Amino acid sequence: MSAKTDFEQWNRHLLTASDSRFFRIMRTYLGDIKTPFNKHRLITRLNAFLRKPETIDRLISLIDRQDARVLTAIALLCEPSVAGVHALFADSTPYLRLHYHLLNLEERLLVYREETESHDIIRINPLFSERITELVVDSSLLFPTVSADPTRTYLSRPSDARVIATVAFLIRAGVVLRADGSLRKKARDRIVSLFHEDNTGREYDGTVALIEALSALGVITASDDGRFSLSPPRWRALCAMTPASRRAHIAAASPTVDSTDHRVLAAAIRSCLAALSPDTAVTDETFERLLRAHGTPVVCESEAASAKRRLLALGLLVRNREGLLLASQECAFETDLSPRSIVVQPTFELNVPFGITAEEAWFVPFVADLLVFDTVSRYEITRNACVRAFEEGISASGIAELTSRLSGVALPRNVRTSLDMWEQEYRSIRVFRGTVIVADENRRHLFEHDKRICDLVERELAPGVYLVRSRAMDEIRRLLRAAGVDPAPRPVLIDRSEDTDAEAALRVPRLENLPEEAMLSRAALGGSSPAASAFDGKRYRETVIGLVGDALSKEQLAELDDRIARKLILAPHQVRDLRPAAEVVEAKGFDFLGKIRLIEQTLAAGDDLLEIVSGGEEKPATITVKPDSLEKEGTDLVLICTTLADGARMRIRVRSVGLLRRRRGSVLG
Repeated sequence: MSAKTDFEQWNRHLLTASDSRFFRIMRTYLGDIKTPFNKHRLITRLNAFLRKPETIDRLISLIDRQDARVLTAIALLCEPSVAGVHALFADSTPYLRLHYHLLNLEERLLVYREETESHDIIRINPLFSERITELVVDSSLLFPTVSADPTRTYLSRPSDARVIATVAFLIRAGVVLRADGSLRKKARDRIVSLFHEDNTGREYDGTVALIEALSALGVITASDDGRFSLSPPRWRALCAMTPASRRAHIAAASPTVDSTDHRVLAAAIRSCLAALSPDTAVTDETFERLLRAHGTPVVCESEAASAKRRLLALGLLVRNREGLLLASQECAFETDLSPRSIVVQPTFELNVPFGITAEEAWFVPFVADLLVFDTVSRYEITRNACVRAFEEGISASGIAELTSRLSGVALPRNVRTSLDMWEQEYRSIRVFRGTVIVADENRRHLFEHDKRICDLVERELAPGVYLVRSRAMDEIRRLLRAAGVDPAPRPVLIDRSEDTDAEAALRVPRLENLPEEAMLSRAALGGSSPAASAFDGKRYRETVIGLVGDALSKEQLAELDDRIARKLILAPHQVRDLRPAAEVVEAKGFDFLGKIRLIEQTLAAGDDLLEIVSGGEEKPATITVKPDSLEKEGTDLVLICTTLADGARMRIRVRSVGLLRRRRGSVLG
C-alpha cells in the first residue's frame, strides 16, 4: 500500500469517527475546541502537531518494552485482526491486560483500528510508521533466537523417499492394526527391520505420526480387519504438490484436525518452516508463537502445541543438546543428493535413491514391493504389485515408459516380457463398475452420430450395451433429452448400497499447493531492528509536572496523573488546557439511579465499556462487558450486554450489580 493511501485511510478514519470519539481526541491533543469548528481543519491541525519532530521524538521516547512487543506484532502480522494479536500473546499476557494495552496505544495515536465486514483490523499510524519500523520494531522481542550448529538428519521423516516407502509397505503388509487402531507387534517389528526405526529415547513415535497423517489425508484407508488400502487419486494429488507443501500437509494432518482447519494449519506450518533457519534455535514457546502468528485465521494455542509435537515426530524439527528446536536441514539438501535416477535389474529389483521426489516416483507403490529402506532403497517388481497399476489404467507399456524415463535406459527384456504377460492375464477377464446404457436397435444411431451422446460413452461392451463415463445421473438424462430421447429413462438400480466415496471426500482435507511466501522472512526473524530504548517513567512524570505554571485544582491534578499514566502528554499546551473528565465513572451499592445514569451515558458514548462486580459478598465476580441496550422486564431493568473475553451475550439485572464502573473503550474506535 502506498504512503498516500495510508494517510488517506488515517484521515478518513478520523473523519468518520463518532462525535464523542472525535472531540475526545481533539481536546486531548489540541486543547479547547472553539466554535464554530470544521472537522477537516481540526484534522489538519492535529496532523500538523503530530508531524512536528519534537512531538514524534517525545512519542517514540514514551514507548516501553511491552509497547514495542505489541507494535512489533502488529507490524510483522501486517494489519492483523484484534483476535490475531490476542492469540499471539495468549501464552504470556491475559486477555484483558492486552485489550487495555491496545486501547492505550490507540489513545496515544500509535495505532488505530478499522472495522471490516468480517472483523476489526489494527494499523500502525502512518504518521509514525517509518520511525516505529526503524527504532521500535524488533522481532527478537517476540521470537528470540540463538545461534546453533545445524543438525543433519539425512533419513528424517517425512522425506519423499520415506513417504513412498511407507505407502508401498503399508498396502502390502497385510493386517497391520489391532482392533483399537494401534500397530500390531509383528507390524512394528517389521517396520523396525525395514526402516531401521528406533524410537528409544524419542519424545514421540514417528512411525505412528506418519501413518496417522497419511490416514487423515485420505491417502491410505484402514479396513475393519486392520489392512490398509491406497486411494490413487489422493496419492497422486499429494505427489503432485511441491515438496514444501507436501510436508506441510503431512505435518498438519491428524485425526483431531478437521478438513476446514487443515489448510490454515498447513499454510502456517509451511510459512513457519520457511522462516526458520537451520542454524537458528528457538524455544518451544517461541516456535508455537510463530505458528500462531502465521495462521490466518489464527491457529489456536492447543493446536500449535500439537503441531509442534508432530513436527518433532516427523523429523522436520529436531532438538539440540540444550533442548532448543531447530529446523531440519533435510528439506534444504534432499533433492541435491545424487544420483537421482532409478535402476531396474534383470532380477526385477528396483533401486530408488533417497534424493528422488514423489512427483517423479509416484508410481513406485503401484509396481513394486518394498524390500529395504536405505539411502538407496530396494524394491521388487512383482505381478501382484503391478495389478494395482493395471487397475488404475496404467498399461505395461506405461510402466515401461515411467521407469525408463527415470532410469535413462530401457527395461531389461525379461522384465518387459513379464509385464506384457501379466497385463494380458489381468485383462483376459474384465469387470466394470459404472453406469450402463442399453439401447434398442432403432436407438443405436444416437450413440454413433450424436456428438453429445458419443462423448458420454467410455466403451461399447456389446452391440447396444454402452459403459458411460462417470456423470451425475441428472446430467445423463439431460443429454439424452437434448438428443431427442423424451422421456429420458430413470436408472434401474441393481445394487442399492450407497457409494460413500463422495461423502468420505468431504471429510478429508483438500490437497493442493500452499503459499510459497513466508509471512516472516528469515532476516526479520533474526531481529535486525534495534529495540526501543528503556522508558524512564519517573523522569517523564517530573517533566510533565514541571510544565504546570499555576497550581491546579484537586480534580485537575487527578486528571493530569491519569493522563501521565496513559502517556498522553506530548506538549505544554496539553497541560495548560487541561480539563478534568466530567462524566460519572462509578456507581455502587444502593445508588440505583446512578447505575442507570451510568449505563445510559455509556450507551450514548458508543464505544465505552462497563466493569460489573456482582452484589454477592462471598467471592464477587468481575466481568467487563460491551453494553448493547437497557430493557424493562416487569419491575426490573435488565442490561443486555456482550462479554469482552468470549463474546457471550448476557442479561444482567441492574439491581443485582454491586459495583458498576465505566471503562474507556477506545479513543478512536
